[in-house]
Amino acid sequence: MQNWPQQIDDFTTHYNPSADGSTFAYLYEIDGLAPNSEPGRSNRMKANVAPNICNDQWVRLVIENGASFAYSYSH
Repeated sequence: MQNWPQQIDDFTTHYNPSADGSTFAYLYEIDGLAPNSEPGRSNRMKANVAPNICNDQWVRLVIENGASFAYSYSH
């Protein structure tokens, strides 16, 4: 069993994942960075996260069987 929350790196904390029906929800908090501190940062994060998630075999299998994932980031 994992302990929550988990510190991912110097800026990112991952809070306890949850599920609602067939939707898995993940919440991350990003500390120390203002939302508009770096132009294009949000788009770069999306570009880096999506391919890694979609290339995971377990995630693909779960999605193919009707589940979905919701990722939320706050600061």
